[in-house]
Amino acid sequence: MKKLTKIFFAVAVLAVGFSCTTDTTEDLSPAVKGGGFELAISLEESRTQLGEKADGVYPLHWSVGDKVAVNGVASVALTASQANGAAAEFTFSGELVRPYNLVYPAPAEGVTAVAEGCYPVTFPASQNYTAGTFESGTAPMYGYADALAEGEEAAAIQLNHLAGVLRFAVKGSKTLTSMTVVAENGKIAGNFDVNCKNGTLTAHEDASNTITMSFGEGLALGAEATPIYVAVPAGEHGIYTITLFTDEVENNAMVIRFNSDNHPVKAGVVKEFAEFEFVANATAEPVSGELVIENEADLVRLANLSEVGLLGAVTSVRVAATLDMSNIKGWHGIDRFPAITFDGGSDKGYEIKGLT
Repeated sequence: MKKLTKIFFAVAVLAVGFSCTTDTTEDLSPAVKGGGFELAISLEESRTQLGEKADGVYPLHWSVGDKVAVNGVASVALTASQANGAAAEFTFSGELVRPYNLVYPAPAEGVTAVAEGCYPVTFPASQNYTAGTFESGTAPMYGYADALAEGEEAAAIQLNHLAGVLRFAVKGSKTLTSMTVVAENGKIAGNFDVNCKNGTLTAHEDASNTITMSFGEGLALGAEATPIYVAVPAGEHGIYTITLFTDEVENNAMVIRFNSDNHPVKAGVVKEFAEFEFVANATAEPVSGELVIENEADLVRLANLSEVGLLGAVTSVRVAATLDMSNIKGWHGIDRFPAITFDGGSDKGYEIKGLT
């Protein structure tokens, strides 16, 4: 009889950094409002699908059928009863010897380490729409536990995120059939090797820059925005181009773009874009040329454009009036302002007052 090893993952998934930034961008083309803010996922336990957001937090849940792999050995899949609760108990057939190198989801049978402590993970090039979350298994994680010193007690293994999540909330009167996510610079789909000690990802040669999401028989949009989640590797991959398709023959697509070099996708972070309406042939392009700030709303818009990476083609910013920001609620500052010319208009006597 094979010996069964049980490992308990009452883990704090290390997915820090979900600060909250709001955006109201008017630059996402006609009849489209959009933007983005990042929201912290508090991971007191390690989970694989999003729950309903409450108090600024997305809880995550293990999924039925989930498997992890330790040192290349896949666990038994979780059942419905095991997928609930604060911790997941994974059962392995055979002995497991420290140090532990852990990846989620478990690689296909027969896949082994490419180097000591370095195992493959997959970001699926094809993802299926799942209401209220990303598809289970599309957001890989990794973990590591060193050999125990003499007398040392084993602690819970910590899982760390490798993926960030893009969230688009879309409303309208059309039925979506598919969506593509294309990264200008870098690989976001396919097989990657991950160093389980530090989470370094190395793309395989056959990895690609495109993820395609299917909506099955179609996702009917309505007056209330429907959220769409897609998991992508964390990092800077240049301009992301997201194209939404309908079943119509003509005027069937809408394009949204953001610059991940100015606003990176962070591991364990939901980059949540404000809701927008599907408009055929509409495009959300980064703004370009000189940006003139004539009122308080323009300065708020500047901050929001910077936050979501849509200032990539702006050559300069010029303040053209005195601004009083004391009555502006929710000002969050400009954290990622690019290296471009900013003329505050002081030579003309203009001021920016009341910033908090």
